[in-house]
Amino acid sequence: MEEDAAKRSGGIAIKLPTCHVAMLQDPEKVADVITEAARNSVKSAPKH
Repeated sequence: MEEDAAKRSGGIAIKLPTCHVAMLQDPEKVADVITEAARNSVKSAPKH
């Protein structure tokens, strides 16, 4: 369901092999995904 929503909105779904509370089970992996997304958003942001 989340992957379909991401595709419809033009986003990307990332799969992590964790329980449904990924940020508690594997916080480093979640932080890595967030950090990478932030880096990529800065690279693709329009320049003023």
